[in-house]
Amino acid sequence: MGLCDPSQLTTQAQAKDAEFAEHQRNATNCRNGWNDCNHSKLTVLEARDVKVEEHQRNLSDCKAGRETCEYAQLTGTEAAALANAEHTRNYQACLKGTGYCDRSRPTPAESKATPDISSVAR
Repeated sequence: MGLCDPSQLTTQAQAKDAEFAEHQRNATNCRNGWNDCNHSKLTVLEARDVKVEEHQRNLSDCKAGRETCEYAQLTGTEAAALANAEHTRNYQACLKGTGYCDRSRPTPAESKATPDISSVAR
């Protein structure tokens, strides 16, 4: 299927339909975070919805630890919740001896409660 050539459309209705379809395609591309998105062609309502979608996608990326996460785009509450969840995950890893444990991160009280795995025979 080739690209649409607007000059080949024979009626005003066809031209309007093609323009509407192009707008819908752009809005969908923006909502889905695809590269072929032109934010300047969105309506005010679409732009607001896309901004919400982009924020949710970024939050999801941060929660999953993806490198596409932009921490600066998170709200203070979201950043604090993520930091707390990561602290808990790290502490549990240190406590159980499973998963990645950064021993420099638990609090002094948490460090006392975690086993010293350096003295455990392997």
